[in-house]
Amino acid sequence: MERCHLRWTDRFAHPAPIAVHLRVVSRTAKLAYCVLILSRLIVLQSVMFWSGYHLLSGLLAAFSLGAENNFPAYFSTLALLACSVLLAAMAIGETRQEGYQPSYWAALSGIFLFLSMDEMMSIHERLSEPVKALVGETAVFHYAWVLPYGVVVVIFVAAFSRFLIHLPRRTALFFVLSGALYVTGALGFEALSGYHYSRFGAKDVAYVALQTIEEILEISGTILFLYALADYAERRFEAMDFCLMRDVASR
Repeated sequence: MERCHLRWTDRFAHPAPIAVHLRVVSRTAKLAYCVLILSRLIVLQSVMFWSGYHLLSGLLAAFSLGAENNFPAYFSTLALLACSVLLAAMAIGETRQEGYQPSYWAALSGIFLFLSMDEMMSIHERLSEPVKALVGETAVFHYAWVLPYGVVVVIFVAAFSRFLIHLPRRTALFFVLSGALYVTGALGFEALSGYHYSRFGAKDVAYVALQTIEEILEISGTILFLYALADYAERRFEAMDFCLMRDVASR
């Protein structure tokens, strides 16, 4: 009978693993991110403004940073999911090492799993109309979902500040910077985009620029956080890797 299981292993042990090194994961993600951004900004954005929206519209939609269900959206979803998986592994590793507060790592894993689902299914956008019904519609909060999510961010910072203080300084700085990038894009530039949309519409360079900056900040924050997790894991667990083991047993 064959069984596959996921376990932590030391790099000096000699099972028969299919190893996925953490730095390889983060570097691959960064490379894919650079290719994605360059293809969007250098080629497709030029086509859109020089030739109009009708030319190569399918290709533009497939790589548009402001659209849903396309390559950038899938990339963001997978990057957030990768963070969730690494955080879950960190929770397991800290539990086995009797480390500091593995429950925080597990909670972060759940949060990033939700963010991944949100990116794919646009859950946040479904909150805009109910929030507008409660607080009224304004130009600044045209995308009204930023209000409840902003409150959640404040609660999150208060709840996880103690956890952050106990992390190594290098890791804590990476976490703060990645979080600042992500929140600035997801909430700050989303609010600016909503204001511009409510006043001037979406068919101009300024709106597309705001959307592009928003998505770049979000993806940059996610990739930096993924790198920070890989960096911390290698330092904390002495370069432990994920290994998919295949055991063959016979009855």
